[in-house]
Amino acid sequence: MKSLYAALCAIVMSTVAGPALAQEGRAKPWPTQPIRLVVPFPAGGLADGLARMLAPEFEKALGVPFVIDNKPGGSAAIASINVLQSPPDGYSVMLSGFAPLITNRFTQKKLSYDPDAFTRIGLLSATPNVLLASPSAPFKTLPEMIRYAKANPGKVTYGSYGVGSLAHLSGEMLKATANIDMLHVPYKGTSQAVPALLGGDLMTHFDAAGPTLSLIRQGKLRALAVTSARRLPALPDVPTVAEQGYPGFESISWNGIVGPPNMPPAIVAKFNAAINQVMSSPAVRKRLADSGTEALTGSVADFDARLKHEIPRVQALVRRAGIEAE
Repeated sequence: MKSLYAALCAIVMSTVAGPALAQEGRAKPWPTQPIRLVVPFPAGGLADGLARMLAPEFEKALGVPFVIDNKPGGSAAIASINVLQSPPDGYSVMLSGFAPLITNRFTQKKLSYDPDAFTRIGLLSATPNVLLASPSAPFKTLPEMIRYAKANPGKVTYGSYGVGSLAHLSGEMLKATANIDMLHVPYKGTSQAVPALLGGDLMTHFDAAGPTLSLIRQGKLRALAVTSARRLPALPDVPTVAEQGYPGFESISWNGIVGPPNMPPAIVAKFNAAINQVMSSPAVRKRLADSGTEALTGSVADFDARLKHEIPRVQALVRRAGIEAE
């Protein structure tokens, strides 16, 4: 009798649980809800512009909305902590570049997060700097600037968008390569540096091409060189630093998507495939190229390899520049 009762219970339980288990087995794969894309810089900046340009493309590729969440502050530390503490379910990720993954580890004494803890998902883009000169500067080309700097040590000023930024490192790299002495003048951003350049308060400035393309094309700013290995399609007449007598000179910022630690490999693989699909689009590539940016594609291993290459290089530049961690 007991065995019959047990059998009946088993039948009832399987009848009740069966459909639920079957439904669970048929659960929709990731993603099924909006994905939050955290941007560690204010709205209106280059990173924010890139995120907002790519978000609709990612929505098409993955079939869910992308919500831009700007969390500036702490040289990207605030956004980094927020994402690192999020669930590793693929619904909170960050558009990341040099600051959170590389330079912060050398320029911040007490880093409040672990830059190696992120799950790397996929590469997005690479952007070189342009060396700009004020229209009132006593030189019109890079060789002329180098000659002037050697004849007037410490008198050539160069601006950047902050201590330890790629623009700052580009300037220090040029100083070391050309054996010249220039004075670094950090600004909070392009919106402050460009007016100083236009007004003659600053002689030169390193910045991404996008925000200053119109001023360069109008002749209001002089573009002396680009810091990439090849000329930019957006500025085909502006030579690279390398081709003006300094072979091997290259200084490029890049962006990628990262997430919290321990994201499931299946989600990472699907996200990476979507990123590569978007960044391979001819329309996306052209739109980025027109603003002085190169679209990137690659695997997670490619992302890791880029970090492995860049970390010691940036560390050496920071040491050479004498940048003290704060």
